[in-house]
Amino acid sequence: MRITRFKVLAGRNELLRAMRTCMSKNTPDDMKMSDSLFRKALFQMHGTLDRYIFEVEAEVPDRVHTHLRTHNLVNRLYSCSTSRPDLTDDSGKIRLISFYLPLKRFIEIYSTRFCFKSWHETSTFMWMLREEAMKIEPFLEDILVRKCIKSGYCSEGKNCLSYETIEDEHNFYTKLVDAIVND
Repeated sequence: MRITRFKVLAGRNELLRAMRTCMSKNTPDDMKMSDSLFRKALFQMHGTLDRYIFEVEAEVPDRVHTHLRTHNLVNRLYSCSTSRPDLTDDSGKIRLISFYLPLKRFIEIYSTRFCFKSWHETSTFMWMLREEAMKIEPFLEDILVRKCIKSGYCSEGKNCLSYETIEDEHNFYTKLVDAIVND
């Protein structure tokens, strides 16, 4: 499994342009997207985050492709394999996929698919995407976390590997969010 291309199609400028329509009409034309404003948009999950788009091309196992289709990332017209590697012995089949990844959608998918109970291949691919995204936007490190850390509980219960530490991780995350949003 490997990522062959990861680049920004529409970045902070497009995000700022969309955010300015939500702000006052009196915002200056030469306004720049500060790191502080960008982080606030991230932690508030501002609706305009869909304007920040990555282009991704990767070679992934079929089961990862299936998860991405579930989240509507891979084009619906793209033919889906009839072979289910989780049900058959065809676990080595690799697909070349290409898709656009809006930042807001990436944050949502990452929090779900980086769960300890998710398929190992999918979690690994999410981690690989995270590493590539952080090369471009280092601030994503603080926002790309498992859903249990954001919510404070795990739907898997005691089966989760981090069941004992979720409360502490959630409290730390909540303090971080408050500090950034109320900056």
